[in-house]
Amino acid sequence: MRYSIFEIKDPKDFKQIQDSLTSSNVKNSSMGFEVDSIGKNSISLTFFKKISVNREFINPESGETDSFHAFYYQYTKTKIVKEKKSTYLVIENKPSNINHIINIFIKIFDSKFSFSKITLDLKDFSAFFEKKFEFIKTTKIISNGTDQTSGSNFKIEVLHPTNALDFLENYNLKPNSLKLIKISSSNFQDEEPFELTNEAMLINRRSNSEISREYCDSFLWILLEHLSS
Repeated sequence: MRYSIFEIKDPKDFKQIQDSLTSSNVKNSSMGFEVDSIGKNSISLTFFKKISVNREFINPESGETDSFHAFYYQYTKTKIVKEKKSTYLVIENKPSNINHIINIFIKIFDSKFSFSKITLDLKDFSAFFEKKFEFIKTTKIISNGTDQTSGSNFKIEVLHPTNALDFLENYNLKPNSLKLIKISSSNFQDEEPFELTNEAMLINRRSNSEISREYCDSFLWILLEHLSS
């Protein structure tokens, strides 16, 4: 399970966003969305897109070229969340192409909807997280670095049972060079540690079970709180 987080630029009043989405009829047989749930500061949506598959293959019996035509629907769960003065778009298991989602938002909000990528200071976030929750430990980091002698670039991966961030100083790495951290929780020993990238992607590599979803959601809300502070 992966949550990709973006910040909505110049958001409207959040109640207006909810009303626009719930009253919208932007839907056809090829693409659209359904409202799953509405909260005081959030709205959950499922977008769908019809994908056609056309393939040609050699029939092994006749040796002639045959064709295969089919279609399926791609479903993408999203959330729009207001946290303090900021509003975020969260896309679950983001597909490589989200143009259909962007186009629907543009139709609903009269071309005034835009969002931007978020760059996280992972060292700062990890320190905030571990201070807030004693049972949280950063057990893995992936970082880019530059050899001061040769000037060549390298990538380093550090694993540690309690605090991998201590090794930043050992390797003279800058905090903003961090690309990924893995955070483990002693309170959720049956769950996989979750990973967080500097591009605000929250990753849990366990299957998309409801327990895993709740586990990821709990960290998602804390991350959004930190982003808005």
